[in-house]
Amino acid sequence: MVAFLLLATIIGTNNQEEKASNDKKAVEKEKDGKGDFGNATDVRNDKTGKWKKVVTSKAFDVEEDGKGYHEEYMNKDEIHFIVSFATNTTTVIREDLGIITAEVHEYEDKEEHDAKTLGSGMLLKEYMIDQDGKVTELD
Repeated sequence: MVAFLLLATIIGTNNQEEKASNDKKAVEKEKDGKGDFGNATDVRNDKTGKWKKVVTSKAFDVEEDGKGYHEEYMNKDEIHFIVSFATNTTTVIREDLGIITAEVHEYEDKEEHDAKTLGSGMLLKEYMIDQDGKVTELD
């Protein structure tokens, strides 16, 4: 019994240390604005002040990455544009009334340089992500 309590205490301490380490990493990511896909930066000529863009060589998959990206890197009322050169797409993520929506557009050459052209490519897919993380592709 004593051995069990000692083991439980050690495991609990390790879990607390791991959680603290993960919390610290999350705060550091938040401070520098850098996530798994790169830096979220302001969009030139954005009149709202709420548009952010990420330009990455990694593939961004709404069904796998959408909810987590929204929770980790987006602030209230922001709209993020994720330009993926791996898939030649621009994904637009926003939240309206608690529902996350994502539109995947075909990438247009140099669109990431200006708000007037960002996300202007042909619409390829649309998704809705509910509070539980369930992703629904819209027709």
